[in-house]
Amino acid sequence: MKNNNRRNFIKQTGLVASASCVPLMGMASSDNRGGYKFNFAFISDTHIASEPDGTFIKKWDTSLVEAVKQLNQKSDQVDFVIVGGDLTHTGKPEEFSRVKEILSQLQKPIYFAIGEHDCLHDASGAMWKDHFGDDYYSFDHKNVHFVVINSIMKSDQTGKFIIAKPQLEWLHNDLSKVSKETEVVLISHLPLVNVKNIDDSSFNSDGHIVQSLLTTFNKASVFFGHVHQQLQFKVDAVIHSSGVSTAWSTYGIEKRYLQSISPTYLDSSREHLASTSWQLIEVNSQAELSMKLKIQKKEPIGVAKNYTFQRGAVSV
Repeated sequence: MKNNNRRNFIKQTGLVASASCVPLMGMASSDNRGGYKFNFAFISDTHIASEPDGTFIKKWDTSLVEAVKQLNQKSDQVDFVIVGGDLTHTGKPEEFSRVKEILSQLQKPIYFAIGEHDCLHDASGAMWKDHFGDDYYSFDHKNVHFVVINSIMKSDQTGKFIIAKPQLEWLHNDLSKVSKETEVVLISHLPLVNVKNIDDSSFNSDGHIVQSLLTTFNKASVFFGHVHQQLQFKVDAVIHSSGVSTAWSTYGIEKRYLQSISPTYLDSSREHLASTSWQLIEVNSQAELSMKLKIQKKEPIGVAKNYTFQRGAVSV
């Protein structure tokens, strides 16, 4: 049923992303032969949120509409779009319908990752799967292997966010069939490492297992959402990059929060920390990952100070 729903969505929206709807058990055995250079767009943390009166929080709604408009204007520069989770704010049916309506205007294929906000109304994730298909999968594009994981499952014992054994086994099997010369790009909503150095609510407690798998490849990178800021750092030669939010930006993540993983810090300018936007990612066989921020408006689309989130109700 979930695959039929995904096919119906693709048919209705005109999108072609067939590889994203089924976990492919190591579908790629391609290697890095020959050069490649392409761009994909990364949108994350759109947080489409419904109000009690049936409307949607305008700032967050219009920000995503603007991002889609900008992307369509640059469609000749983008091969596909990846959405990094927290598409909705509370995971309600009307929010899923609205975000699907907006994203259906995109002129490129879309691949989705699940975020914790998408499961607030339905902790099982069934509603997500009904709308967007499987919650982890892989696909290939121009000799690059992409993996999208579900990073927001919780441990029954500890309550911490985990990736969990079944998915880790799938990931190991998937990557075992990929040449070590192939570039691997992994998409996760939560960071795999503790970028805040505060508590376990912001990263995967078993993310280090995924990190260790990625280090076996000559070229690997991770994209994640959740933090609403653009950060980029290296851990054991794996480049980790975060996506800004189209809804609101957060402040205060600085180098000192990264001391727990001792990364090589690449990018933390204040310009990036204050932005609400989307990113254009260049994947190039001859260079490290290039990430360009696309500012939607000259002034950040901020959230009013009286923002509240109580019992699933949101107001601004």
